[in-house]
Amino acid sequence: MNTGLMAILLVIFNLFDMVMTRSMVGMELAQEANPAMAYLLPRWHWFEVAKVASCVGPWLLWKSDIAFSRISLVTLTVIYAALTVYHIALWSMMG
Repeated sequence: MNTGLMAILLVIFNLFDMVMTRSMVGMELAQEANPAMAYLLPRWHWFEVAKVASCVGPWLLWKSDIAFSRISLVTLTVIYAALTVYHIALWSMMG
């Protein structure tokens, strides 16, 4: 398992989620499911700060040599990959 690649993918998926969430919520096609992010979403700059800050997590997980960190990195990457597929599927249904 290439944890460096996993960390990069997780950051890409996370940033894609930020763009898609901002777009879909802005067009009133969706609502933010995460209560903390739903609170930050109307506060434009804090939403982006929180999402970009969450990109530090994959780097820390990648640098860690603890097995739990590697498992967490893989799990989060799979979850965000599924979320990316969901966003793309939802977007394709609209057009």
